[in-house]
Amino acid sequence: MSASAIFRQLHDNGSIITGEVSESTVNHYVNQLALELKTTTSRDMRRYERPHINEVWCGDSSVGPYLKTADGQKHKVYITALIDDASRSIVGIDVFFNDNFVNLMSVIKSAVAKYGHPRIFNFDNGKSYRNRQMELPAARPGSVLHYDQPYTPTQKAKIERWFRTMKTPPFS
Repeated sequence: MSASAIFRQLHDNGSIITGEVSESTVNHYVNQLALELKTTTSRDMRRYERPHINEVWCGDSSVGPYLKTADGQKHKVYITALIDDASRSIVGIDVFFNDNFVNLMSVIKSAVAKYGHPRIFNFDNGKSYRNRQMELPAARPGSVLHYDQPYTPTQKAKIERWFRTMKTPPFS
């Protein structure tokens, strides 16, 4: 039973007089009981951060602006980026007209050339990231591929937040 339903029931049967106890008080009390009894079904979603640089690189792609090419047509642009979990610095980024495995590999190759190999590559389950070809570049340097659970954007929140910041116009 939800806290709102409990409040309505207590109000309807006369256990609570209007103005004495608010619905938010009942909600707070129910949440406190759930924590004490550990009956909550929600997972722990606190922030985490790896302690060392190059432990985890999180990668993703995002749609960028439309660009006009020399022929005058508008084309969609994809931005592919890798972010280091500990330092939150962008270790690899590039802009492409396609979001595919080949373009991702070029971003990874330039990042590895500049910063070395991470211990873990963290990606979502997109077509560019989850394929058999992806295992080979990760296995050569001894890196591990980690794929996030579907519909859990919090597992790669740092790169998602970076894309949001990048797309926000200044002085808005």
